[in-house]
Amino acid sequence: MAVTNSQYIVSNVEALWPRINKTYKFDNTENRTIPCDAFDEGAKYETRFRMSKAQAKALFVEMVKAYETKKEASWPEEIVCHLRKKRMARTRTKHP
Repeated sequence: MAVTNSQYIVSNVEALWPRINKTYKFDNTENRTIPCDAFDEGAKYETRFRMSKAQAKALFVEMVKAYETKKEASWPEEIVCHLRKKRMARTRTKHP
């Protein structure tokens, strides 16, 4: 049975820190993400999205369906959800 590529569109989300124009990796000496060659260790394209909990759940359900549809014998039995709740930054302020 032939498997076709599926498409899932997520609307009304915010893209955060897109790094999709070239590959990037985290450099420990500079303590930041830097552009790199696509064949460098740790090289990747990435972006993060801010979406509602309901949107994240619906997206994950579709991701599992797509995985199950195309899963090959050598792939892990199930996928791990990397969708996370928004983390709030904690800051400390020194008072005189």
